[in-house]
Amino acid sequence: MKKKKNRNFNRKKAEKYLEKATSSMAILENLEMNNKNLRAIVEYKTFEKNFIYEARIFIDLSEAWNHMKITLDEPLTLEYIIDINARLAKNQALFVGELRNQKNTVTSEYIEVEIPYEDDLKEFLKNNLSETKNIEENILKLFCHIITNQWFWDGNKRTAFIIAKKGVLPKLIYMDDLAKDTVGNAIYSTEILATLKPEKVTLISSASHIRRGLSVFQEAANLKELNIEYSNLVYLDYPTLEEAQKVSEAEKLVIYVVFKIIYKFHSYILFQESI
Repeated sequence: MKKKKNRNFNRKKAEKYLEKATSSMAILENLEMNNKNLRAIVEYKTFEKNFIYEARIFIDLSEAWNHMKITLDEPLTLEYIIDINARLAKNQALFVGELRNQKNTVTSEYIEVEIPYEDDLKEFLKNNLSETKNIEENILKLFCHIITNQWFWDGNKRTAFIIAKKGVLPKLIYMDDLAKDTVGNAIYSTEILATLKPEKVTLISSASHIRRGLSVFQEAANLKELNIEYSNLVYLDYPTLEEAQKVSEAEKLVIYVVFKIIYKFHSYILFQESI
């Protein structure tokens, strides 16, 4: 059940990211497209006549992205990457969803690129994705490899972009779906952090909640004997920064009560583990 919830959470993240992703691709492909036109294309498949070429690119890109969203759990294989290229380059490439089988020249740099042989690419994927520690670095290597080696006749940057997100999303998002309040969130999130062993963590919350949150999360880490340095990023929900920095007696009392709760919670967990 928990795995299913995490999967749904990852898909929601991918869905929310769609417009931002297509906007980034507009820059990457050097296409002029404002947010209004982009939203109309992505959401409603409507566009002006002078945007036909751009519209086709973004419609195909959004469809490929949606396919990636519902296949986050599928392994990142060469066949999967080829399928993504077939979906996003179907209206631009002469040979859709096929690996380039001839030498190619990058016209902007006049660099001749060798043929990307299937066995070599499979070997690269096997070696690059087998490590689980440096996920971001490995995905970045794959992103660059697709582009610089021109795996396909067209859509290499777009393919690399989607594949990079596909590789990162399921592995870098961890969700606490058990907590009912701040204390529970600190306890259960700290259990996750204990397996990941990060040195630095950024806690994101509102200004009215951040002191309480930081106190609880730091104490949960201390009780778990984790050496974590917490920083914070806040939404200012006070009229001014000066007001946000004031600590009232009521807030001190709340933090004190929360500390007592977290100690009792931790003691209960230790008792359960000792049985």
